[in-house]
Amino acid sequence: MEEIKIKVLRDEGVIPETTYRLLCKLIKLKEDESKQKKRRLWVSTTLVSLYAFFIFYLFFIKLSGLTVLDPMRSVSTDPLILCFGLLCIFIHFVWVSARNKYEEAKEDFDDLRKEMIDRYEELWFKQIDQSGKDETLRFLNDEKDINLYHK
Repeated sequence: MEEIKIKVLRDEGVIPETTYRLLCKLIKLKEDESKQKKRRLWVSTTLVSLYAFFIFYLFFIKLSGLTVLDPMRSVSTDPLILCFGLLCIFIHFVWVSARNKYEEAKEDFDDLRKEMIDRYEELWFKQIDQSGKDETLRFLNDEKDINLYHK
């Protein structure tokens, strides 16, 4: 939908071809950033829930009512605690990977956005009324949450 609107503006001669290609790439980078942000949130929520359930199980179910030396033997021989521990470690590594991918996607998007702002004069046709540029920038700001007005 958004590429169609920008494509129409390009076909009308309001947006130069180079600007059109950069705007399409910027929209794709924004979508990738949003996808990575959702993934990071999902993994974070899963990790916190898993840690909470692991701690609840360990302290309130498994270790309640045991003597002083009995907890170590009880914890070390319980397969459920071992599985939870390994799952927590695995999900933690998945979370680190999701965080790194999100940071990379955000950095790529911000770099291209700042480059487009810096190359303002080069990327937009010189128009008397600036209506096409204003319409494009307003559309990107309102519909795609991409701010090209300032850094």
